[in-house]
Amino acid sequence: MNYADLLKNYKDYLITHKEGLAYYNYLHILFPFLEKNNIELDTITQDTFTQFLKEHPTYTTETLNLYIKAVRHFYKRYLGKDCPAIFISTKLAKVQQKIPIYITEEELNKVINYLISENDLRNATSQKVKAIAYTLFYTGARKAEFLRFKRADFDLESKRVIIRLPNKGKKEKIVILINKLVKALNDYFTTEPEERNAFNFTAEQLEAFVKKMNKYLPNKHITPHSLRHSFARNMTEKGVPLETVSKQLGHANITTTLRYTSPDLEMQERLIRKFMES
Repeated sequence: MNYADLLKNYKDYLITHKEGLAYYNYLHILFPFLEKNNIELDTITQDTFTQFLKEHPTYTTETLNLYIKAVRHFYKRYLGKDCPAIFISTKLAKVQQKIPIYITEEELNKVINYLISENDLRNATSQKVKAIAYTLFYTGARKAEFLRFKRADFDLESKRVIIRLPNKGKKEKIVILINKLVKALNDYFTTEPEERNAFNFTAEQLEAFVKKMNKYLPNKHITPHSLRHSFARNMTEKGVPLETVSKQLGHANITTTLRYTSPDLEMQERLIRKFMES
């Protein structure tokens, strides 16, 4: 079986139907394994899958579920037939949903003030520090999306920004910019011309930026993606309807957004204080 052609055609199918490339990325790992071991796709057994997992001992339960879903999708949607019995009979394991790490607006502003007052980012002015931190926190942009930003994507008059979604079949979404972010962007854009991208930042500089933020966040370890979680959490805590939160995040399915609505202890305490002691 020519797995290379299968993968290429499946990828073309996903792009044409604008379904994203998540499942393709998993099959891009599974199919070479099958080819290396001379295993036909229709003859996959439990032993085959066990052997595959031995080569990837670090895979989590959630990752294994995604492999099963990818094969099911490949057969049902692309080939239009039933998939091997092992992938039909195998039940998806239950995955304990963890509440993503996030920071609050209060924590964000404290971190920004620390970074500026301590001059902890010598390659960035105070305007740039605030613009970058606010953009990550108030747009929910993924790391790749942030690095793709051009200033032409920001319409500061209408207070909107276009975000092009990676691996989403060239889809894009429009995120509403709140006033404090618009002001931060205006203040920064007038101080430095655009060169590499909207913020003239590399991937390495962005990682270093967030690493510096962690210096002032006791008991938390955030990543660029944590600030996307923070954007979602901030909206849900302030009562923004779930459908709107989902659209602003660019989720294809609203169930993905539900993970941000479960209150952790800190959020429970803030809400109790707000509603019971005000």
